[in-house]
Amino acid sequence: AVQKKVNFLSSSDKTIVGKLDMVILNISKALSKLPLNYHGDYSEIDEINRASDTLNFYRAGFVNSNSLTMPFKRTRSFESEPMMLDDEIFSDDQDLVDFIEKETNAYSQAAIEEFMMKHFADKKTITSEDIHLEKLDDLILLILATVNGQFGKTFYKIDYIDNSLLNGEYEIPKYRFTKKGK
Repeated sequence: AVQKKVNFLSSSDKTIVGKLDMVILNISKALSKLPLNYHGDYSEIDEINRASDTLNFYRAGFVNSNSLTMPFKRTRSFESEPMMLDDEIFSDDQDLVDFIEKETNAYSQAAIEEFMMKHFADKKTITSEDIHLEKLDDLILLILATVNGQFGKTFYKIDYIDNSLLNGEYEIPKYRFTKKGK
C-alpha cells in the first residue's frame, strides 16, 4: 500500500495545470460515454457537477494553460525628441521660482538641523518616540535626520533601540538621538 502511494505521488502532476488536466480528462471520459447526438442536460453528468462547483464550463469553451492568465498586449514604445519650451515661460514666473525654492529648502540640511534642534530643545537625549509626527513632512525630516545621523555629520549621534514603534499614524523604528559634546 505504501509503495502504491509513493508511486502515485511521484508520478502525478501537482501543479495547477496538472490538476486541471485531471479534471478535464475525467469530464472528457464522462462525455465520451454519451452518444454523439446527445442534446440533453449536461447538469445531469456527475463529473461536470463536481467540476462546476469551482470552475465555470461552457459548451463551446475550452481551457488551456494560458486560460489562467491575462493576455499580454505587446507594444513598442519609442522615444521622440522632447518638445522645446520657450524660455519666457519660466523666466518671469516668480510663483514657479518661489515654489521650487520652497520645496528645495523644505528638506535641506538646515531644515533637518532646525527640526532636530526644535525637538532636542534643552535635552541631551531624545528618542524617536519623543518626536511627534503630525504630518508627512515631519516623517520625511525624521528619516533624513536618521540617515544623516548614521553618517555622523550632525551635532547628534544615533543609536538603534528597537524594531517598531507607533508614532502618530506611522510605524517607525525606535532610535536614541544624543547630542555630541557637552
